Amino acid sequence: MTNNTNKKPYVRKQAVILIHGIGDQRPMDTLRRFVDSVLGNPRDPDRPAYWSKPDTLSESFELRRFQTVNRRVKTHFYEFYWAHEIQDSKLSDLWNWLKVLLRRRWSDVPQSVRKLWLTTWVTVGLSLACLIVITMLTLFDSWRPDFWPSKMPALPFTVPLLLLSIQAVILAYVGDAARYLSPQPRNIGCRHAIRSAGVKLLTRLHESGEYDRIVVVGHSLGSVIGYDILRHTWHKFNTQHGKPTKVCHKALDRAEGFAVELVKSAASAESKKSDLNKARYTYRNCQRSIWLEQRYQCLPWLVTDFITLGSPLAHAELLMANNASDFEQKKCQRELPLCPPVMEGNPPSRFSYSMDYQDNNGAKRTIRVLHHAACFAVTRWTNLYYPSSWLLKGDFIGGPLAGVFGQGVLDVPVSTKARRGFFSHNFYWQMDSRDVSSDDAPIKQLRKALDLDCRDLLTGALDNVSKQLQQDFVLHWQSPDLSTMVKQKTPFGSKLPGQSSKVQTRSESPEIIKKQGVRQPEKTDAPDA
Repeated sequence: MTNNTNKKPYVRKQAVILIHGIGDQRPMDTLRRFVDSVLGNPRDPDRPAYWSKPDTLSESFELRRFQTVNRRVKTHFYEFYWAHEIQDSKLSDLWNWLKVLLRRRWSDVPQSVRKLWLTTWVTVGLSLACLIVITMLTLFDSWRPDFWPSKMPALPFTVPLLLLSIQAVILAYVGDAARYLSPQPRNIGCRHAIRSAGVKLLTRLHESGEYDRIVVVGHSLGSVIGYDILRHTWHKFNTQHGKPTKVCHKALDRAEGFAVELVKSAASAESKKSDLNKARYTYRNCQRSIWLEQRYQCLPWLVTDFITLGSPLAHAELLMANNASDFEQKKCQRELPLCPPVMEGNPPSRFSYSMDYQDNNGAKRTIRVLHHAACFAVTRWTNLYYPSSWLLKGDFIGGPLAGVFGQGVLDVPVSTKARRGFFSHNFYWQMDSRDVSSDDAPIKQLRKALDLDCRDLLTGALDNVSKQLQQDFVLHWQSPDLSTMVKQKTPFGSKLPGQSSKVQTRSESPEIIKKQGVRQPEKTDAPDA
């Protein structure tokens, strides 16, 4: 390979999609606060941390694309804005949704949400009782106590004002959840519109050819939407592959083996928490290896991470199914993807299957592809949540997900001193000076999960793949000119993400780089193409 030191090293790009939660959201407000906190730079007009550029993928003039400035790995931040798709929510929508939830039998209510379920019952009951008492005391003189006014002119105004208050305050927030989470005929249109727009945005990011890595972040109801977008987009990509003359399955075999061990550890009552955590982190490293191996075989999927913040998916059994058995059935039938994915075989040991193809020489070969619900074989899932105490402290909307969607989900409990920890649902990326020294501060854990500098992207991943892939990756990653690699038709074929040049894995040692005869990339602030 020619070593041209005059050429600048290839600067890779990644995209971050933020999906906002419930409420009366304005376009770009959430994304701007998110980016300001994540980048950690003050709003200095002379030294901006990012540029605001036109968003050509979303088909909306209200949205912009934020592009980082002077960073080793270029990052483009997008907001998936969906609030305008849910309009004209009515009290009947909320009531129909609550009826379905409140009519559950006590045994069908998940343990994690029983306090909230009881509180809702008490609130609805007290509200109806107060309304009935006020009406009866006003209409019937014989029932009226001495302190009650003989005439109640406020009654005609009390009920409408009460209903307007409920509509203005509650529907602005709960109405979004009631419409999206309830598959009633009236809600099908907005549910379809939101999911279609999300799938279209994610597909366009893949097809643009501009990015090497995509991260999806969902807050509150946005995490449910993000989960739906991923599962409805993945099946468009999972069977796509190139025509390699040599097929690599080392990382896939290793990951499937560790997935079996992870499931066994979670099911065993004798397993220690430390052993379960060790198995979980081992599987997460394997997810990186599978992604790299699948990219080597031209799988176009670029989503490396799914990050949920205060996610209602913690209560998915209540919100996405009729009861516990219905929820388990949907997971077993692969309608709801798990992490690790549902495995098949007897005994269950694989989340992949064989597919035949002909290589460029006409030889018949077999490759293993991931099944239609195995997106979390290559995409890591990190969940941040505030532990809740009696619905007041922390965040009762979110919660741990490993027990709901699989032990491969990394649950990260966080804490904040803002508001003394009360009602923390909207404090997952807000900066608070009192949280600076805390290791479990949400902004610290969020930055770690995002890994915008790609310092941990491939740490340990290359140890689990074939030597040929390691060598090809080192050659590709160190290439000073991407077009050279494309013209030579290397196995990668197109851009692949790598980690920061300041960080080396064991497979990226100076000895290997020296042996391959290529130079290490230097830091550059090269502008976008």
